[in-house]
Amino acid sequence: MGTARDMTSTQLASLSELRPAADLFGDVATAYVDVSRTNEDAGREVEIRTDNLRRELLGAGADESLVEAVATRIVEPTGHGGETSRVVVAHGDELVTDMVLASTVPDRQHHGPIAHLLELARAKAEDVRYALVKIDHAGADITVAGTVSPAQREMTSEGDHDELTKVKVGGWSQRRYQMRVEDSIERNAETVAKDLDRLAGSERIDLVLLAGDPESVASVRDKVGLRVSDRL
Repeated sequence: MGTARDMTSTQLASLSELRPAADLFGDVATAYVDVSRTNEDAGREVEIRTDNLRRELLGAGADESLVEAVATRIVEPTGHGGETSRVVVAHGDELVTDMVLASTVPDRQHHGPIAHLLELARAKAEDVRYALVKIDHAGADITVAGTVSPAQREMTSEGDHDELTKVKVGGWSQRRYQMRVEDSIERNAETVAKDLDRLAGSERIDLVLLAGDPESVASVRDKVGLRVSDRL
């Protein structure tokens, strides 16, 4: 029950980003445009779609300054490759919403008294925020991303890794050396677990994916708190 309740609240929080556009009334333009960068002609293709957008909004009676506010933002690079769509909402000549989706939605535009947000709301409601954690004996590389936005954030969790490689050590010191190695691995796993707990406590994370060295993965899994373990 706890997980279902958390998912509902995070979806509502995500949809709250649409509130400024949803509250608009008056001279409003909404545009969904494929801005994918998948081939060498992609820039020109975006310009053609934007020209079509201009014509259709002007034909629908939108003011030229409103149309230019939308078109100017559409042609700006998103900083992301692959298949992407851009959703822009403007009121008068002011941009209110500018979101990039990690997939394409049908191109459409609308001019009228309210913003058309159904497709964007559906995408936001289905968004899953996840942390992909690639673990080894020394720590972990963590990627935080979502299934809707193409934006990703990378971070590293590192512990004390003075003794990490198990090797054959002769004589009386072998067992002591192996114990030091195992102790270092455990301390590093504890550091990763604490960093994941802090991450899940400071931002919305719906799913945590652990990958990498099986021994370290198992150790981290055993050490994370309830907030993370519920999402593993």
